[in-house]
Amino acid sequence: MRGVLAEPTYEQVAALPAYDVPALGRADMDGNGHLSVHDHVRIAAAGAHVVLLGAGMNPERRAADGTTVFTAEHHVWYLHELRDGVGARVHTRVVDLGERAIHLVGYLVDPGSARVATVLEALVLSASLTSRRTAPFPVDVRERLARVRDQHAALPWTPRLSGAIEVRR
Repeated sequence: MRGVLAEPTYEQVAALPAYDVPALGRADMDGNGHLSVHDHVRIAAAGAHVVLLGAGMNPERRAADGTTVFTAEHHVWYLHELRDGVGARVHTRVVDLGERAIHLVGYLVDPGSARVATVLEALVLSASLTSRRTAPFPVDVRERLARVRDQHAALPWTPRLSGAIEVRR
């Protein structure tokens, strides 16, 4: 049995790149009156992609040369429920980067209560739509992602990780 790992504080997470989510409404809620499992993952994944979009992995690149990303693996921790009327935001941390893969952690937060609600750890692969296989990140994208990874590595806190996801060398 592993020891309990502390989650980063809301303030630590809030310093990471952000993706704002419109206020959650009744249509987003499941039969229990809180955000559904599906939507926790959907929103956290969309937010985690903000780093990739900022580095140039965007629809324009996909249309121009067929380079895109595919999610290969993820692990989710649900820490607090999100209910009707709550605003949400996703902050993303880059954990590791390889030639063809990036290890990210997206934090779905409730700014109103200053709490981390969900943690989504993901392995995302650079891929070619032509071959439908992994491909190296374009050089300019990899350079931008490496700068973000290095900035995040210098942060004074370590993200909780599943231990199941890693970038292969």
